[in-house]
Amino acid sequence: MFLKCTLLLCLALSTVTGYNYQAVGKCPDIKGDPKFSLKPIKGSRGIVATSSAGDAATDRCAILQAGTFYITGADLSYSVFKFKENNDLSDGSFSQVGPDGNTYRVIALKSYDKSCGNMNIILRCSDIVGKYGVPPQVKIHGNIGGKTSDKCIKDAAAYASKVLKQDITFYRLKNKSCLTISRYCRK
Repeated sequence: MFLKCTLLLCLALSTVTGYNYQAVGKCPDIKGDPKFSLKPIKGSRGIVATSSAGDAATDRCAILQAGTFYITGADLSYSVFKFKENNDLSDGSFSQVGPDGNTYRVIALKSYDKSCGNMNIILRCSDIVGKYGVPPQVKIHGNIGGKTSDKCIKDAAAYASKVLKQDITFYRLKNKSCLTISRYCRK
């Protein structure tokens, strides 16, 4: 109970960063990469790049651990977003319940091996709260301990553009001077 209250207090005191998980479009009729797995991958994972220039400018880091995003803003503000992942992985996609209680679909457009930091191109959408005309919210999740090559990022942009039938540009998050997860409520 104490831990739950502490987490709620931490969430209440955090500052909102640029990451807007609710700004999603309707889900396209596409399947994800069948090689995608929900099994944990060793190493520090997070958002390496995003299709939102605004998020990349305002968010320094986005660490992902057990369905929770720990986001450090460029001004060292922080936010915590917890998603409840449903165990319904099929055709490279699964559903999750966001902090707002709404259901979102996550489609892993493509999974890469360790030569590209075990990155995944992730599209979040929703047939419940998604809106037509909203640009696709595409992120690259990957290992944030090392630098993912520009070649890998360019390949991901080309692949996402082809699948989504529109130009996708990725903007890197700095992933430097991040708050450690243990410091989110001690700041």
